[in-house]
Amino acid sequence: MEIKVNVNAFEKDNMLGYARVTFDDKYVLENIKIKQNSQGYRYVELPKYSTVKKDENGNRIMKDDIRGGYEYEYKDIFHPYTEEASKAFTDAILTEYKNVHDNGANKNGTAYTIGNDSFSVGRVTVGLVKNYNEKNHTLGLANVSFNDMFIVENVKIKKSVSEEHKGENIIDMPTYRAVAKDEETKKPILDENGKTTYEYKDAFHAITSEGYHELYDNIMAEYNNKVAARGQAQMSNVAQNNVVAEQDNTSITQEGIPLFDDYDEPRNTGDSYINLTI
Repeated sequence: MEIKVNVNAFEKDNMLGYARVTFDDKYVLENIKIKQNSQGYRYVELPKYSTVKKDENGNRIMKDDIRGGYEYEYKDIFHPYTEEASKAFTDAILTEYKNVHDNGANKNGTAYTIGNDSFSVGRVTVGLVKNYNEKNHTLGLANVSFNDMFIVENVKIKKSVSEEHKGENIIDMPTYRAVAKDEETKKPILDENGKTTYEYKDAFHAITSEGYHELYDNIMAEYNNKVAARGQAQMSNVAQNNVVAEQDNTSITQEGIPLFDDYDEPRNTGDSYINLTI
């Protein structure tokens, strides 16, 4: 695959700049931070989402303080998951940063090669919410791998509420918060009180119709498989419970049957949805 790296270099505290990486001119990852620690070591920080922290047994960890609630941790929205991919990906970004730092801005970016295959969807895993919520319209969440080298997490499957596509299933990519800027002047947009305004942008997303449909079709295929499997499990339990009901001369209703789902209902944290990681 070919990745194209664009870097906006600047220095502020431990920040050295931001990077944007395009994969085979089909997908793009935004808001990659390039940083430097106190010893001068440069490193890459990928965009993140927050999730409930769990112990080694998969149980949610509660806060120790009087406020209660769950503890949270941050995980990468998109990341390499092989050592080879991680090294190649990080080296490309840091190499491009050095080029820009030493020679000045490069608006066109620089192409680097990782592996021999094109960047395409591999394995998809989906979890369903236990209870559909009319407020956030989330049906499930997905993790998607690419070439067994990279993975994007926390992709939401939702019911559309727009008039044009109302009731249709859509995918909602994980987002990051950015300063809202005027398209022409590129200056920050201020509210009526003179304060900076913000907007949410997709951290990882398709930039071509081919890429979007590849991602959507694979996610929805796995989602539909999970829905069908859940329906079969429910029907099986109905049959089993009806046998018991006949023996006890009682009745069992469908509403009383538990759902066999991978996810609890997501909660909106302001930046992203908290979910149980697959």
